[in-house]
Amino acid sequence: MRWDKWDGNEEYFIPVQEQASDLTLGIVGLDRKVSNTLESLLDNLSEFHENPSKLVNAAEDFSKFCALGILDLGVRAVLYAVYWPIPSVYQNFINLARMSQDK
Repeated sequence: MRWDKWDGNEEYFIPVQEQASDLTLGIVGLDRKVSNTLESLLDNLSEFHENPSKLVNAAEDFSKFCALGILDLGVRAVLYAVYWPIPSVYQNFINLARMSQDK
């Protein structure tokens, strides 16, 4: 995080790419967990005909898979919608405010 202090009295938060890279690492971790959960789900479903109790494990894996998928989509939405476009747009507004203060 970075704070930009330009008028001596107020501070303005400017998101920087490090936060986006932290979210990117979170997406990589989520993708790995989703992949492991999907593999476990498929294993449980393939063993279901031999051991009917595997259906319970498959149901748990399916619910975990759905929850992780929703979480993954949420993290991606935050990353794409908030952190990447805003620093440049927000910085432009800050620069305009600075120029108007100078006059």
